[in-house]
Amino acid sequence: MLSLFTFLLTGLITAFAGEGNDSIQPDSTLAVAFEGGYGSIEVGGPYAGFESHHSRPLPSRISFFAPVANSMDLSTDYWRRDESQIFFLGLQIDDGPRKLIGWEPWHYLLSPAAVRFSKPIDQTHFLISYSFFQTSPGMMVRLVAINHDSVPRTHRLYTHWETTLRTCQSYKIKDRAHTSFDPATQAIFADFDDPETANATVLVGNGATPPRQWSANSATLWRGGQLNWISGNDTDSWRELSINGGVHRPAAAFLYEKNLAPGDSLVVVHFLASTTKSEAAALAEHLAGNYRAEAAAYEKHIATAVRGAPAFRTGKGELDHSVQWAKALLAANRHFLEDEIVPMPCPTQYNFYFTHDALMTDLAAANFDAHRVRTDLLYLANKVSADSIIPHAYYWREDGFKTEFAGKDNWNHFWFILVAASYLRHTGDLTLLQRLQPALEKSLTFTLSHRGEDGLLWGASPDWWDIGKAPGPRAYITALALRALDEFVFLGTKLKYSPEKLQDFATQSRALRVALAQKLWDERLGYLINFNNGATKDEHIYAGSLL
Repeated sequence: MLSLFTFLLTGLITAFAGEGNDSIQPDSTLAVAFEGGYGSIEVGGPYAGFESHHSRPLPSRISFFAPVANSMDLSTDYWRRDESQIFFLGLQIDDGPRKLIGWEPWHYLLSPAAVRFSKPIDQTHFLISYSFFQTSPGMMVRLVAINHDSVPRTHRLYTHWETTLRTCQSYKIKDRAHTSFDPATQAIFADFDDPETANATVLVGNGATPPRQWSANSATLWRGGQLNWISGNDTDSWRELSINGGVHRPAAAFLYEKNLAPGDSLVVVHFLASTTKSEAAALAEHLAGNYRAEAAAYEKHIATAVRGAPAFRTGKGELDHSVQWAKALLAANRHFLEDEIVPMPCPTQYNFYFTHDALMTDLAAANFDAHRVRTDLLYLANKVSADSIIPHAYYWREDGFKTEFAGKDNWNHFWFILVAASYLRHTGDLTLLQRLQPALEKSLTFTLSHRGEDGLLWGASPDWWDIGKAPGPRAYITALALRALDEFVFLGTKLKYSPEKLQDFATQSRALRVALAQKLWDERLGYLINFNNGATKDEHIYAGSLL
């Protein structure tokens, strides 16, 4: 029963995955339709992720993971990030008015490998889908406008990406770049000569209908806070001054036009990528001819994960669907970080490695995916400090990859021990445990040295979230510590520890249990509490106390 519970729990860890190529539909066995108009959506692949809010088909953010974790994002406040708009879509039919579309809710169909938005507008049915590449550092967007009128109509579509970047962790705006245009791939390149972005190049290319006009200079596309194309003042927007040899705020704007008979369609495909300047031209050429295959390979990867082991069927539709969705998410939420694909918490928002999220997932995955857990534990082992302290987080910041190591009151030490013990129970892989032994021992002794005179584990944060600092005895990490000690008795037995050492682990565990019950159990409240600043009683009930 525990295996079933932990397996299904994995399905609640993160959000959404990506879409297939320009002929692939969302997987009918997994797809879920959303029509409420308030959805927050994250989908992603190994190298890029999409985020939107309020069921809008246009992104508030695009996260890249290569060469480092930069994002296209114009938000100024995390809690108002839904207001950030980096992609604009304009429509004109015949000689009618020009207008922006897509910043309103659309219906969408979501599966772990595909998302597709749809909406009828002015006798035209629109489809917008987002998908992700399996081996190339990018993604694609497909827009389809189908004429549902009874007479031919000339359709013009205006697409406009603001390719300004924000850096990982420091979140600095980088809005100065050299731009260029390649007629062969119909791609615009923005070269950021800035080491904080790892000198990244962002490219936006065309894979279906070629654009009639293009511009790469954001300044020429706006006037008084309004897009020149909407106001009709766009004559200068398309001139070559968009590439003038200097640096400017980069953009990638294109104009498309096609006369559509009833039932005919205008199809626009953008491939977006982030890479190094030296590799950008070759990547654009590759994607121009292979974006379909790249997207199909990613969808196949997700579908294989869904169909693969473990096979689990109950005959209950919702339960079996949740299992398939969970397996897809485990495959999807892995992203590029310094030449490796590693687990991350979600498709877009947190574009760096967190030990906590990997270990919490692996605590469940140990029941059914030993290979994943082994890979994750080895990754941790390769990132420990010189004195065997495991990392808390790993990411790019400003001038290189940085490691935050887990402090004495960091809960990751205990999850590391619990996951390692669970892995050993399920696999008997003593070789890996011997490889991890120095770090496991360090995690235990390092954290236990942070006991207070009251015999309890102290921490700065009240629970597992870093929500302020008020040092005091903590129910959460004390409960984890005694569980880790119990597991170390098991690990130590397999690693041939002396009987005296094993007995010491057991004795310390019993002492923590007694202290926890005597000093942090509140009989009136009926649950474990904490103390802040050593003496102030904190009567809030935290999730950690439920351990």
